[in-house]
Amino acid sequence: MDAQRDAVRSRLVIAAIECLEKEGMHGVRVRSIARQAGVNAAAINYYFGNKETLIGLALEQALQEAFINNSRQCFEQMGLAPLPALRRYCLDTLEGGLRHPRLTKAFFSGSGINEAKQISMTRRFQTLIDYLQKHLHPVVAAKDRADMPLRLMQLLGVVIFAAIDGALVRATTGIDLSNDDQRQRYIDLLLARFFPSQNIGEKGENR
Repeated sequence: MDAQRDAVRSRLVIAAIECLEKEGMHGVRVRSIARQAGVNAAAINYYFGNKETLIGLALEQALQEAFINNSRQCFEQMGLAPLPALRRYCLDTLEGGLRHPRLTKAFFSGSGINEAKQISMTRRFQTLIDYLQKHLHPVVAAKDRADMPLRLMQLLGVVIFAAIDGALVRATTGIDLSNDDQRQRYIDLLLARFFPSQNIGEKGENR
């Protein structure tokens, strides 16, 4: 019974993530989530109590996968030096956000999520900043270290904003983020601005 319950809950969370991307935070409906999961709409209240709790859990899971787990892959599993790993992470974050702009926007809108979930998601994002700082601190120039949390927050903020509204980036800068080369150029320009004392290579070495 527990296995069946967990399977249904998991299907509903995944369905909620998919519906958030299709319909947006304000457009997503209980019936569309249930239909996507292949269950009766009453199952959402039965397993989660209400739609808001389900949406909060869905966003937490998506946040964990998109930001936390991906950072570990870039910094621990790809054999890259820390700064090229940051470059890879920023590119992956931008590419993922461009594929899922509504879901990315939902992460940071705060609306429709109860206070406890907002606090939990904020803590997860703080954990991400701490993780990035830990890996970058030994290789970043001394003068760039003092305000590194602020630099990382600003860097990720610009990457996330670009993912949400690539059309505005193109209109104001001429950079087409749907193009691989221009997307890489955009990230390289950002890294050069936020870490001007570093020369970040692409193949795994800090140059």
